[in-house]
Amino acid sequence: MQDLHAVLNGKWADGTRPKDLFQRELSKRPAEYVSALVVGLAAKEKRIAAGCAELISLCSVDHPELFYPYIERFLTNLAAKAPILRWEAACTIGNLARIDTRKRLLAAIPELLPLLAHKSIVLQSHTAHALGKLGARYPQQAPDILAAFVVNVEHFPGTRVGHLIEATAPLTTLPALSVSLREFVDPYVQSPLRPVAQKAKMILRSLDANH
Repeated sequence: MQDLHAVLNGKWADGTRPKDLFQRELSKRPAEYVSALVVGLAAKEKRIAAGCAELISLCSVDHPELFYPYIERFLTNLAAKAPILRWEAACTIGNLARIDTRKRLLAAIPELLPLLAHKSIVLQSHTAHALGKLGARYPQQAPDILAAFVVNVEHFPGTRVGHLIEATAPLTTLPALSVSLREFVDPYVQSPLRPVAQKAKMILRSLDANH
């Protein structure tokens, strides 16, 4: 493939969008692109920075260990000016949670919690999912995270509350949280909004299977 930054800085179309580059190339050998991706986060060119941020979040799903050394970059980007850098930083932090044996991401939780009320719908969703994963990694923080979900329901109107419900999936493995999690999710089973009801039923089935 051509120089990654050059491709990202060009016009994004079928084949050159980040998700296309990931499927065609980076998913097969992500380790070869780590340096270029991390450097690209600080690029002046918006397309390069945005593209690298999205590619990192995609690669970190299956290969979080490749990006774990750069945790501070992602924490910093939670306050980045460019919206997409904030979105993808939250997503990546969530992906790294499961390998955070050194508890370096505990600092991300107080940074993420206020973002549940952010005006950006995308940032809210990525934040909720990241917090769910962090809660599973740090069970002692899980009750506060679930409490934040409950408090911020008003910021997820309509079908958007489904993002919050779905984000609790990692928390279904925690026995100490099973009662309060069920209390949060159970009312949504009767939601007239089908996507919301379906997600609520999915979480309850997971709770039943785990406990």
